[in-house]
Amino acid sequence: GGNPKMKSPETLLSTAALRRAMELWTDPHVLASCGDAMAPAASLAVTAVEYYRVHNLLCEEHLCNAHELVPGLAIDHLAMTCM
Repeated sequence: GGNPKMKSPETLLSTAALRRAMELWTDPHVLASCGDAMAPAASLAVTAVEYYRVHNLLCEEHLCNAHELVPGLAIDHLAMTCM
């Protein structure tokens, strides 16, 4: 929810939730402990990447850290998770 370019409470909360979900999904320890429970995160990742792509926000410095496609989804962690 919300436009990632805005700083509304809704946007800040949704960005923080997305970041945490993506960090958990790509964490090898979380996947080893509860991989099946994290399966829906793949759909969230695809949806988030598509949303950020449509809004021309992929890898925007003000939203993402270095090497992230969307908040919390680092490219190298994504590759390792998908393998």
